[in-house]
Amino acid sequence: MVYLFGISTNIINITVLSREDMRNPKNTRLCWLAVAGLLNMVPYVPFGSYESSPEKMTKHRGQASVVWYN
Repeated sequence: MVYLFGISTNIINITVLSREDMRNPKNTRLCWLAVAGLLNMVPYVPFGSYESSPEKMTKHRGQASVVWYN
């Protein structure tokens, strides 16, 4: 679910930083950083939606996981 927060905030950053009155060299770099972050988050959508699907969540309900530490 973190990818949804990242995608939405990067879209907001791109929208705000690309306005005409906000254009300067620093904001241009920040806008392209938000574009890079957005492109980095988009491939996680299929995996995240599969992991949080109702079928996947109910499939393992009631099973305990054991972690062994050496």
